[in-house]
Amino acid sequence: MKKFITLTLALALAFGLVGCGQKTKINSGTATADLSQITLAELKIGDNINDIDLTGLGSDNQNKFWTYSFDEVYIKANESGVITKLQAPYGYSVAEVKAKYGESKNYVFDSEQRLRAFSYSDKTNGLAFTVVYEENGGGVVWVILEKRSK
Repeated sequence: MKKFITLTLALALAFGLVGCGQKTKINSGTATADLSQITLAELKIGDNINDIDLTGLGSDNQNKFWTYSFDEVYIKANESGVITKLQAPYGYSVAEVKAKYGESKNYVFDSEQRLRAFSYSDKTNGLAFTVVYEENGGGVVWVILEKRSK
């Protein structure tokens, strides 16, 4: 019995030390998924804004943080016109998103507005997808899809 306990403690110590050199992401809330086919307001990351008719989105509200900001759709594009970030409503519920892309840990997005979020990462395509929803079981408020810089 003493050998079993000694062996168990030795293994526990060994496994505990293996991860010591690695950074730990606390409350990252990020799961991995293929995000390459997500479209928001009929737009995709990587589309060129110069090739898209934006008149159906309304008039640009001139928000300094976005290249284009409409009533519900926000677009950021680089100097070449390539879309790098989108924020828009999303036609799926929290349950539907998690069913499609898998479970991801929830976290506080904006405590004053009582908003929570969960995120997905697509390292293959360099994309991040954040779903923001109402804290009290409410629906999805908006989603953010962005190209991560390398």
